[in-house]
Amino acid sequence: MAAKKRCVLPGEFRSLELARGTWRLERGGPEPAEVFVRGVQPMAAALLGTVALGDLDIEWSETATSLCATLDGQRSTLPVRSAIVHQPLPGLYRGLPLAVLDDTTRRFWRRVFLVARWPGGRFLLAWLARNGSRRRGGT
Repeated sequence: MAAKKRCVLPGEFRSLELARGTWRLERGGPEPAEVFVRGVQPMAAALLGTVALGDLDIEWSETATSLCATLDGQRSTLPVRSAIVHQPLPGLYRGLPLAVLDDTTRRFWRRVFLVARWPGGRFLLAWLARNGSRRRGGT
């Protein structure tokens, strides 16, 4: 028997219908989060668009996904087909030794990628790389 997976997201959420049965639930503030929910039943969809939404509990199991939320002050459980949670991590890239490009280098690479989009531009860049290295004393 597999264990259930659960995610608890406190706070107020805004809801936006992306397509029929597909919703985006968004929490702003210092700890932003987005939940993309698919397979929302029409009756539940009518509720999501009209009431204040808060304190989400999402539970995944082998066969189903359930979304428990506070809708206008009352806890309700909505069966959904799937739910994807996105919580950005603010310091995720801070510790990585990423390269920093100056304006000259950035301009060079912008031109290289512009030429690469031309028909035959890839071959032109390969030819320039081969012949340019010979002129500079390379092999």
